[in-house]
Amino acid sequence: RCNGYCLTTTTPTTTPTTTPHPCWYRGMRFTCSDAHKPCVDPTPDDYTNCRCGQCPNGPNCHAWDGTTIPAGQMVEVDGAMCQCQGWQSYGWSPVADCTFDAITG
Repeated sequence: RCNGYCLTTTTPTTTPTTTPHPCWYRGMRFTCSDAHKPCVDPTPDDYTNCRCGQCPNGPNCHAWDGTTIPAGQMVEVDGAMCQCQGWQSYGWSPVADCTFDAITG
């Protein structure tokens, strides 16, 4: 019996935890945004290593039929001339602007 003056010790147990976003910068969680990637085929974001996906094929966009068009080039898609718009600025669009010639006949 200790008469109220017993000292006991225990070994603390720790449980390893993982977080879905382990990267922090100045108190804010690091996240990636697809809106800032000027392509329609980026690599996946890698939150384990704090890296956002990249555009391995360069800036690009899609025509209405799903054709991937390189930015900065005019490309013919089913008789229409298509190009990516705004890929060098904040207003990048994943959808190409396409122009059809007049249909005759």
